[in-house]
Amino acid sequence: MNINQMIGDYLKKEDFPQPRTCTISHVSMVEMDDTQKPVLHLQETTKGLVLNKTNINLIVSLYGPETDHWSGKPLTLYNDPNVTYAGKATGGVRVMINAPAAAVTAPPQPTPAPVSVEPAPAAPAASEDDVPW
Repeated sequence: MNINQMIGDYLKKEDFPQPRTCTISHVSMVEMDDTQKPVLHLQETTKGLVLNKTNINLIVSLYGPETDHWSGKPLTLYNDPNVTYAGKATGGVRVMINAPAAAVTAPPQPTPAPVSVEPAPAAPAASEDDVPW
């Protein structure tokens, strides 16, 4: 059996060749390896994202600790090649905190009128009589 089919219910780094903004649907708890793990569900896919501590902390920094308040919120996910597991760089899905915002064009600011400045009067030239020795 293809290993990708065995883990086909969950998002993985290969699902994010480019950062992608999705909408949070809900969070559920799923039994894995004799323990309960939180899984983030998105409106745009049937696959869930198994949440690790890093991604949980990133989402909490955006939307707070109450998962019921996450529903409907945007979340940008990307493949971070620097994620390590058991001391090896494996890559993994990460939450982007500073997601690129939609480009907002500021209205042009009026250019101030040029200011006319009179040149300062030139200082008188020093003579030998002005030298203190």
